[in-house]
Amino acid sequence: MPQVPLCRKLLDDLDDIDCSFKRAQLFKYLQDMTIEPFNSLLATDSDSNVSLISSVSSVSSALSFDSDDKSSSQPSLSLLFSDIKEMYYLATQAKINNLHQEILTLRVLQRNPMIKKASQLHLLEHWHTSNLSQYRRRVCVDPNTFNGIINKIQGHKIFHNNSNTPQAPVKVQLAIFLFCTGHYGNAASPEAIGLWAGVSPGTVANCTNRVMLALLSLHDECIYFPTAKEQENC
Repeated sequence: MPQVPLCRKLLDDLDDIDCSFKRAQLFKYLQDMTIEPFNSLLATDSDSNVSLISSVSSVSSALSFDSDDKSSSQPSLSLLFSDIKEMYYLATQAKINNLHQEILTLRVLQRNPMIKKASQLHLLEHWHTSNLSQYRRRVCVDPNTFNGIINKIQGHKIFHNNSNTPQAPVKVQLAIFLFCTGHYGNAASPEAIGLWAGVSPGTVANCTNRVMLALLSLHDECIYFPTAKEQENC
C-alpha cells in the first residue's frame, strides 16, 4: 500500500479537525436556539424568576465598571458570554486557517535530527600501500591510475571559481565520483556516499557533476583507437 505523503496527511487531519469544530459550533447554536423558547416561557413567571434575576444582577454588578456616563447601560451577562464565545470561535478558526496555510507553504514539515558523518577518505592513503584490494574496492582503479587522472583534470576551470566557499580538493572530488560510478543500488545513493566521504548529499552531486564535465573535456585526447604498435604490445 503506497504511503501517504506527510503534507497530505497533515492537511487531511486538519480538515477533520475543522469539520469537527464547525460541527460542534453548529450543535451549540442549535442547542441555544432550542433553549431560547424555554427561557421566554420562564420569563412570564415573575415569581419564579425573582431569585434568578437577583443572582444575575449580583454577578452583573460585580463585573460592572464605573463610568462617567450614568445613563449608559451595562452589557448583560448573556451578552458578555456571547462575545467571549464569538471571540473563541473566531480565534480557533483563524488558528486552523493559519495552520492550513503553513502546511502548504513550508518546504520542510518534519525536521530530522542531524546525521553525524565521519569521512573514511583517509583510509585510501592507508590502503594505497598496504591493501590494494580495499583501495580498488572503493575507487575501482589502481593508485597510479587515480593519480594520473588527477594530473589530467586538476587544471580544469570547473574546479576553480570565485566563490567564498572553497571546493573540496580535486582528489576528494575524484574519489567521490569513482565511488559513485563503481557502485550501484543503495550503495550509490548520494546519502550513502555522503556518509562514506563525510559530506552532504548535495556535495556528492556537485563533485560528481564537476568531475564528469572535466573528464568529458578530455574525450578527444584520451579516447581513441590504439595504433598498430599499441595493438602488438597488447
